[in-house]
Amino acid sequence: MQVQQHHVSLHDRPTARRRATVVARGRAGQLLRRQAGLTMIEMVFFLVVFGVLIALIFPKLADIPSKLTANSDLQDFQSLITSYGAVLDRNPSTAQASAADAIANVAVPTTYKVNTTTLRNAFGGAVTIAPSGTNTTTDFSTTALPRIACQQFATALGKAPLLVSVNGTALKADVSSQITNTALNTACVDTKTNTILVTRARGA
Repeated sequence: MQVQQHHVSLHDRPTARRRATVVARGRAGQLLRRQAGLTMIEMVFFLVVFGVLIALIFPKLADIPSKLTANSDLQDFQSLITSYGAVLDRNPSTAQASAADAIANVAVPTTYKVNTTTLRNAFGGAVTIAPSGTNTTTDFSTTALPRIACQQFATALGKAPLLVSVNGTALKADVSSQITNTALNTACVDTKTNTILVTRARGA
């Protein structure tokens, strides 16, 4: 009888191996839960960092098309000033200076020409030419520029021997002065209504 009781108790009692297996499974479950929690935290952290980077980079990416258009249009405007300026220098005065005269003298970029009297830039703004001073200087203006183009135009044109105004404010009142970043940032506005006026003296 005692032998049978001893046999039953051995059969019902969990072995050390079974206990070890249960403990191991419990620890493995805890580890998996911890790993899942860390993965979720890492995912949230990644999304936050990604969102910050997008917020910083997207405005710059959005500016790329405008920058490319501004670069191309700036080259055309500089070409107009140089080409037509050379035509005007062959005359005793700049009294005849106009878009129509520039077109007639084939001194206009093809991208600017609308008809025999009208010029427009890549942004759809009017490009005008007129005599100024005592017919010894010529005003070249380009309108409807976005802020980024306004800044590019004024910066580049300010390096030439030209007088430069932005939206009626003289940023370069004499050919030896420099345009400051502070003045440029203040003069160019965020809307696509900026106007650049350049005054070129004969022989410049």
